[in-house]
Amino acid sequence: MNKQQSLPMPLTRKAIQTAQKFALEQIDPQQAEQIYLNTLAVSTVHDYLQLMEIDTELSHSDSWNPVVRMCEDVADLMVVGLGKLECRPLRTSQIAVNPVCSMPLEVWDERIGYVVVEIDESYKQARLLGFSKTAQRGELALNQLRSLDELLAHLDYLAQSRVDLSQWLVNGAQTSGQAETSVVDSEPVMSAATNSGDSQFNLGQRLDNIFHQGWQTMEELFASLGSKKLQFREDLFLQQPVPAFRRGGVNLFPDADVMRAKLVDLGIQLGTQPITLVMALTQEADHRVSILVQVHPNVSERYLPSQLTLALISDFGEILQAVESRSFDLWVQLRQFRVQPGTNFSIQIALADISITEAFTI
Repeated sequence: MNKQQSLPMPLTRKAIQTAQKFALEQIDPQQAEQIYLNTLAVSTVHDYLQLMEIDTELSHSDSWNPVVRMCEDVADLMVVGLGKLECRPLRTSQIAVNPVCSMPLEVWDERIGYVVVEIDESYKQARLLGFSKTAQRGELALNQLRSLDELLAHLDYLAQSRVDLSQWLVNGAQTSGQAETSVVDSEPVMSAATNSGDSQFNLGQRLDNIFHQGWQTMEELFASLGSKKLQFREDLFLQQPVPAFRRGGVNLFPDADVMRAKLVDLGIQLGTQPITLVMALTQEADHRVSILVQVHPNVSERYLPSQLTLALISDFGEILQAVESRSFDLWVQLRQFRVQPGTNFSIQIALADISITEAFTI
């Protein structure tokens, strides 16, 4: 373990009192001890990120949920707008015997990273030992952990990679003379998670025609596939016949202001054949945006693989809605939802133990 890349942090009285309170909720002594250590680790990482001016939300972390604590060994910290960061504790005495941090199965996924925290109660001190992007099959060697600087760079990368949908709408408004027409009547509204004075939601703003992280117009995607045609069906939207791909234009969602698609590769689970994620946006009169999300099979398949999950996830990591494919599904779609300016959310596609998450803001 490289002590030079680690960082000592005090165990505050508040953190110790909170850890003791959570531990006393448990009857089993071993479980109570683990919750005590988990709480100290989460509090330490929380304090560190606050010093780095990175917003976290303890109340939206599973480790702060008494029901989840009772059922699962979790030490997660919700990083606002990014997701859950797992904070795994090790006593100083444990490190001397075995310099490896084990990860329980329940934290192997749905995490943006893992921080290992040494707990030294005799000195009322914790030490951030380093971080890893993945759980690496449930075991992290301490001498292979990355530095805290790399943790901050990783969080910054995640924040920068969030796709700004308002730019799509700006580009769509500049390239289309169509009137803005709502495609929803009374769907639930997804509220903004944070108050933002600069929502960057201005359809008159002139921005470059930039499509983030592989997103393309349908025409561009069609052209890039050459003679291969994605097999979009004719009853996709409101059970009205809609042409699939056609040369000279694509009209999958005729009422949408903007439609974008992205090839998503789930690796070995699909034999490296990508599926297609499609999003359609419509600007409404009250400045909210209605969104439709679909997933379609790859070019060589008629049906989606069974048990593929498409989910809408809030800024705090909560699954707001999800749909799972069956073996004969031609496509799957989330229920249409609306978002307010300043909202962050994510779309996740998962199959077996592989998942890909796309982060968005509006």
